[in-house]
Amino acid sequence: MPGITSDATADLEMLAEGLFTGKSAKELDDLNAKLTGYVNLIPEPGLCVKMKDKSGKKLFLNLCTSDRVPALPRDISEEELVAALQADDVSFKVPMSIGEPHNETDHAGESCVAYEVVINPTLFTKLDSSEIFYQFFLSLALEGMEHKYGLAIDRNTTVILRGKKFYGTLMEQRVRTKPKLITELGSEDTPADRKPEDDPVQLYLIPELKLWLDPVEKSPRCLSAEIYLPNAKTKEQLNVFVSDNRLVLSSSLISPKNYRLDILFPSQIESEIVTSTFDAVTKVKLVVFPLFFICFS
Repeated sequence: MPGITSDATADLEMLAEGLFTGKSAKELDDLNAKLTGYVNLIPEPGLCVKMKDKSGKKLFLNLCTSDRVPALPRDISEEELVAALQADDVSFKVPMSIGEPHNETDHAGESCVAYEVVINPTLFTKLDSSEIFYQFFLSLALEGMEHKYGLAIDRNTTVILRGKKFYGTLMEQRVRTKPKLITELGSEDTPADRKPEDDPVQLYLIPELKLWLDPVEKSPRCLSAEIYLPNAKTKEQLNVFVSDNRLVLSSSLISPKNYRLDILFPSQIESEIVTSTFDAVTKVKLVVFPLFFICFS
């Protein structure tokens, strides 16, 4: 049965204790990131690139920074990058976060679209001082935007807007910090002699989960679970079971696979007055649990 790991349970207790004992906003943010596997970040302005797609629509790429995005796995020189490109062997990965598109208006009053691509500040420093790295990364960023949003960008129209660090309004992003929170109970170690064909077929998708507690002054205190279900279309496809300290979510008739989530909470909840809603636009299922108490034992 899938469940929250012991480490995650301890983190939830720490998060609850932090709200009682007045931890700073950054400390609570770090605890929540450790618990959920995601962190929210506000991009720092870097530089702005203007371009058009193949239909002539104006686009803006806001290249931003945040220390929440990992740095390069290893440093690399221009010579190493050129040699790797010539050999068609770029074996390193470039961590980046590509945000959601947002509509803006240009100086002529015409509609346009802006995107934020966020990288680590150390990588931005390298791009800012090396034309080779800049061109290489710009190519990666544009390919990422095209792949994620189905764009067709005209590479010949890209222009850096000197003196302008971003266009429009920079949008907050949610970035993954670890592969997943929910795991199968039991050993997490994979035997050295285990073969890929020995792994069981994954029958369900485990959705993204975010948990948070109401502030101390709110009564009654509530624990909220925000569950992201991108393939769900209606609330009728979702089933929720809640007991005194457990939440089970399942789905039906969802392609390519149904969802399954089974978690235990380190506190007792008022299961008789739990509320649950599903937003068909954001694809978020919100379940709110009034608490009896928080258990720290």
